[in-house]
Amino acid sequence: MIDAQLLGYDGRAFTIPVWHPNGDLLTIRYRRDDLLGGSGPKYWGIEGRNDTLLYNQGALAGSRLVVITEGELDCLRLWQEGISAVSSTNGTGGMVSIWGRVSSRFRCSRIIIAFDQDESGRKTSADLLKMINGRNTRSASWSRAVVLRWDKRLGKDITDLAKKKGTAYLKKLIEEASHV
Repeated sequence: MIDAQLLGYDGRAFTIPVWHPNGDLLTIRYRRDDLLGGSGPKYWGIEGRNDTLLYNQGALAGSRLVVITEGELDCLRLWQEGISAVSSTNGTGGMVSIWGRVSSRFRCSRIIIAFDQDESGRKTSADLLKMINGRNTRSASWSRAVVLRWDKRLGKDITDLAKKKGTAYLKKLIEEASHV
């Protein structure tokens, strides 16, 4: 995954290229290295090229199931396990608007929203669920979306959950949610 996606490290942050489905590089996102300490934003982008984008947009082409995550690393974690996943750059704030712009171009039979188990993640999950399922009453493009929830003591996000409970548990949770 690291080599395939050209992930990197610049000495202070992990670098995450954002690719267009046609292979063009759109921008590079940066993820703070928590081991170095410090404050400031956890994620940031290149000035002038930091629009909210759909990360891993190519996963939507031909996928019957897609998981929408809150961050690029959660998306990569699922993708590494063979699970189609996308995320919004710039956090949950832009997901509803970006999803509204791109969703009509793709067909999928099941959407699972797996945002962080904090207040922001829960609120945006509810907003996105309402938008996706509301849109489904007017279009047969998408099936129903569901929100994946877990006890936040097991981890605040997909990556933490996989670390604490293991990949098999995570896959089982997603599989069960896909049949709700």
